[in-house]
Amino acid sequence: MQEKQQTVKLLNGELVYGLMNEILDYCKNHDTSIKNEYTNVTPSIASKQFKYVGDCVHQPYAISQKMEYNHE
Repeated sequence: MQEKQQTVKLLNGELVYGLMNEILDYCKNHDTSIKNEYTNVTPSIASKQFKYVGDCVHQPYAISQKMEYNHE
């Protein structure tokens, strides 16, 4: 079963998301801890308001960008 992305607010005021073990590692490296955990955060809010702290190749809530195709 795939682990769910968590969205949290840290004691230093940052809004971050990632897997729980990634968030805990981030907290350890930045001398902070989790203040609040949020549920039901929409992907659009997560991508705009929260910082991704994971180590995945791409951000899970990244917004797709429009592509321009050249027809030559």
